[in-house]
Amino acid sequence: MARFVGRPERPGVILQEHRVRLTFWRGGEVLASDREIHFADWLDDAFEHESHEWVRENVLRVGAAGHEFDDLLTVRNDSSRRLLLLRIWAHDMFFIADLEPGGALHLPAGGIESRYIGIDGLSGNGQNIEPSGEIFHFIRVPTEFIITVGDSGASIGRRDRLQPNESIQSGAPSRELFLH
Repeated sequence: MARFVGRPERPGVILQEHRVRLTFWRGGEVLASDREIHFADWLDDAFEHESHEWVRENVLRVGAAGHEFDDLLTVRNDSSRRLLLLRIWAHDMFFIADLEPGGALHLPAGGIESRYIGIDGLSGNGQNIEPSGEIFHFIRVPTEFIITVGDSGASIGRRDRLQPNESIQSGAPSRELFLH
């Protein structure tokens, strides 16, 4: 369960700031309490939280309306600790709760074209996963974005995905085929 508290709209006045905080729990356990997840001044966008869906029992997607899902987010916990809460922001914002060491998720995503993808979070020992991100420009083919969280930090990469109707011809470089 997730609860957002704060002012999600874009401030209309210079020097005014709006913040949104999140409390996230699974079962009876509070995984993150009163964690700031959005800050906006009069130049920033509003926090569009009205459009949301539970993609899995431990994954909340916020802003999931109005686009096709032809990209894929692969999220791996290569750290030695449980990830209490991982936030990924791309076109949509994903909140992933309770990902065990060695765990991996494949999440359909869309609208990630010429965008920034960032992550942050909270590990099982209460330490913050420092914010990090990458800018990806002019992506015109379905893409897999690979997000890996390790003990020393996080990394974000990408690789193009073949369309189901494309074929690999002999002599052409080999590429992996991912279907969802």
